[in-house]
Amino acid sequence: MNRPWIEIGFDRRFAVIRVLALACVLVGDLLLLERPLGARGGGFAAAGLVLCLAAGKWAFGSLVAQSVLLVAAHALGANTASSLKVLAAVTLFELAVRQSGRRPVAGATALAIAVAANRLEDLPGELLPVLYKMGIVAGLPLLLGAYVRVTRDAALHAREHAEQQELRAGQKLLAARVAERSAIARELHDLVWRRSDRPGRSSSASHARSCHKYGVRTGIRPRHRASL
Repeated sequence: MNRPWIEIGFDRRFAVIRVLALACVLVGDLLLLERPLGARGGGFAAAGLVLCLAAGKWAFGSLVAQSVLLVAAHALGANTASSLKVLAAVTLFELAVRQSGRRPVAGATALAIAVAANRLEDLPGELLPVLYKMGIVAGLPLLLGAYVRVTRDAALHAREHAEQQELRAGQKLLAARVAERSAIARELHDLVWRRSDRPGRSSSASHARSCHKYGVRTGIRPRHRASL
C-alpha cells in the first residue's frame, strides 16, 4: 500500500533530517541575505544555529531557549532578530508535528510572549498589530503543525486498519479452504465406507482372500488354483 507523501515527509524518523535542512536554510540566510554585523550579531547567529541543531532531539527546550534568545537579540540591537524569529516559528511547527498536548501550547505561549516583549514600546497604542503578529508568529505554526500531525496519524491508522482487514480476509480464506478440504475428505471417507460395506462384494472379497491364503499355505501353484 502506497504511503501518502505527508506521512513520509513528516515521519518522526526523519525529524533530524528536517532539522538539518532548516539549519542549512538558516546558514544560507545568514551568509547571503542577512549577514550578522559585528561579534554580537555573529554570536547570536551561532547560538541560533546551535539551538536549531538541538531541536532535532529537544524541540521544546530549544524553542524556549530560542524565545529567550529572540528577546535578548532585540534588546541588544542585533540585526539577526528577524532570522531568529523565523527559526523559532519553524521550531514551533516541528514541535507541534511531533507532539500533542501541553508542550506545543506552552512553546507557542513562550514565543508569543517573546514577540510581545519585543514590542512593549508600541503598547497599548499598537495592541491590534502586536496581537496579529503574535498570532502569525506563534499561532499559525502551532495550528499548521497540529494539522500535519493529525493528518499523518489518520493516514497511519487508515493504513494499519487496511493491513488488518487484509490479514483477516486472508485468514478467513484459509479457514474456508481448510473447511472445504475437510468436507471433501469426509465425503470420500463415507463413499469408501459405503462401497466396502456391500454384502456381495464383502463376501466375494473375503472368499478371494481366503483362497489366496490357502493357495499360498498349501503350496498350490497358480495354474492349479482354478481347479480348486
